[in-house]
Amino acid sequence: MSRGGGHSGGSSSHGGGSSHMHSSSGGHSRGYSSSSSTRSSHTSRASHGGSRSGWRGRPYTRTYYRHGVPYTRTVYTRPLGCVSVFIICFTLLFIFMLARGCSSSGSADAEPRSTLERHPLSASACGEIDVWYEEHMSDRWINNTSVLKQGLEHFYDVTGVQPYVVIVESIPDVNGCPTDSEFTNYLKDVYDDVMPDGGHLVIGIFDNSGVVSGDYDWGFGCYAGKDAETVMDPEAREILLDHLERYYTDDSLTDEAFLARAISETGDKIMTVDKVQSSNVKTIVIVLSCVAVVALVVWFVIRRKKLRVEQAEADAEILGKDLGSSSDGDPLKDKYNVP
Repeated sequence: MSRGGGHSGGSSSHGGGSSHMHSSSGGHSRGYSSSSSTRSSHTSRASHGGSRSGWRGRPYTRTYYRHGVPYTRTVYTRPLGCVSVFIICFTLLFIFMLARGCSSSGSADAEPRSTLERHPLSASACGEIDVWYEEHMSDRWINNTSVLKQGLEHFYDVTGVQPYVVIVESIPDVNGCPTDSEFTNYLKDVYDDVMPDGGHLVIGIFDNSGVVSGDYDWGFGCYAGKDAETVMDPEAREILLDHLERYYTDDSLTDEAFLARAISETGDKIMTVDKVQSSNVKTIVIVLSCVAVVALVVWFVIRRKKLRVEQAEADAEILGKDLGSSSDGDPLKDKYNVP
């Protein structure tokens, strides 16, 4: 039996949306998704403008000297030219794309992060049992026990918590798909029946594709013993469920390999603290540095253009002014009374 109904080697496909997750004491479940009979990758997505001709900007007064006599005139700052507007738009677009790229690379497809420092559970708190899994399915999931056990043993080695996998297509006293709380309570009952102490973790997979035709349901849950909760805290349990959901939809993996890989990688993930803060600080520094550089360049371009405009207007006014209209007059003309 393969997840998704009837196809060997995990080659069938699934589609559907997952429901909300529910957490109880020591337990965690991720909701159940309705699916068709095949399995595929699961995914939990008019303008106007114008201008005002004649507007010349904000005026200010500037003093000039001609023949030693001061005079003033009003100077208008010019609106930004096309080149300046293009530079500003381009830089804003560049900053937006950079920030978006940093945000996307940091999200890592919204994968839950391991933010807590965890230490392996002591051997005295978890007495190893010989059985590693049980399944209650119409068609078998586990055909290669060694592949599954290898992944479970790796999790046990790095966390000190021995995992126990339960694969079911129905649970007692529940008709059809169980709710999150019903599935968590079922896993708690399994824990109480099988585990000799509080250092174990029961991982549940629900898939009723073998007992229904057409749409089917699937979901995941886990329940940790009291001692195991020091390692399998709510964040760690969420990371586990995320890995199970991710690899459940991987068509290249057999059922044993999907479980082994999801659980094994969860062990490595939760025992390592992600460097989230330093990564965020680095991103912020890069973005702010780019903003500062771009702002400086834009200011320089605008300032230079403004000075050019002012100088050109001043030169034009001085060159175009009638020499005879000066307030001090021409002394040679006055002396000889030249008209």
